[in-house]
Amino acid sequence: MSSGRIGISLVLLAGITCGQTFEVASIRLSGPRSVRGSDGGPGSRDPTRYRYGRASLEDLILTAYDVEDFQLASKLPLDRDEFDLAVKVPEGATKDEFRVMLRNLLAERFRMKLHIETREFPAFEMVSAKGGTKLGT
Repeated sequence: MSSGRIGISLVLLAGITCGQTFEVASIRLSGPRSVRGSDGGPGSRDPTRYRYGRASLEDLILTAYDVEDFQLASKLPLDRDEFDLAVKVPEGATKDEFRVMLRNLLAERFRMKLHIETREFPAFEMVSAKGGTKLGT
């Protein structure tokens, strides 16, 4: 392994707006009978309906921006509450268009804003030794 520095895009809450929206959207606090998980949406068997049960705000942000959890930072706790999301997606919408619509929904309903920056932090990289790997046979 060699040590190095890798630049990673970091998503922070702080400016977004666009025009694309869902045909119908419902987001409310999860109840005791809510089931965790998501289904539907573009690329699925039910492309015009998307549901996400017991989703934290962090889950929704990760979905909307297609990032990993280590790329997200916030001064506020994003996993305190859970929500049930149900939306009607316009027919023919792509996954990228779906994500834009979800970003717009989050901006509208939660007054979220976005700031993207690059940060460097220590990382490790696995490299093969000279002569290749020496794994047992």
